[in-house]
Amino acid sequence: EQHRISQPPSAVAPATASAVTSAVTSAVTDATQTPARDKDAGRFELQGSILSYLQESLEGMLGIAYRFGSLNPARGLDCSGLVVHVFSKLGFSDLPRTASGLAGLGSQIDKGELRFGDLVFFNTRGRRYSHVGIYIGEGRFIHAATRGRKVMESSLDERYYQTRYNGARRLINADS
Repeated sequence: EQHRISQPPSAVAPATASAVTSAVTSAVTDATQTPARDKDAGRFELQGSILSYLQESLEGMLGIAYRFGSLNPARGLDCSGLVVHVFSKLGFSDLPRTASGLAGLGSQIDKGELRFGDLVFFNTRGRRYSHVGIYIGEGRFIHAATRGRKVMESSLDERYYQTRYNGARRLINADS
């Protein structure tokens, strides 16, 4: 099965890593609310073209095999490859290829301030920022976990992730 994502909204201008915090602010109409989950459809209801596109992109990534070092969904993705692939479709360019590199972008935020699309970081290899996922609301995130697994949804409340949580960063900022 080929995972194909349509072109991002035209309002999104490409951005470099140095301008990542303000690259999409004008295109987001209401990113301040955590999306409500439609339990029947298994989807998230969002407002704003960027967040809607991000939602569709993430849903298209679920089930893709894990492959260390890959940026190509057809071959599989690792955690940072998932983030780089999805955010590149939103117009972000030159993003760091590692979780630790991604941890230096955007704005640092508290766990209680998480919004859909924020990056969440974990210490899974005995060092800070060794794993990254994309927050989707209600304490849940999408990530490429590890070899032998696929891109999946997990909970920040799972003991494994609770004990390894390192913080969060916001790349899509509707407040500026």
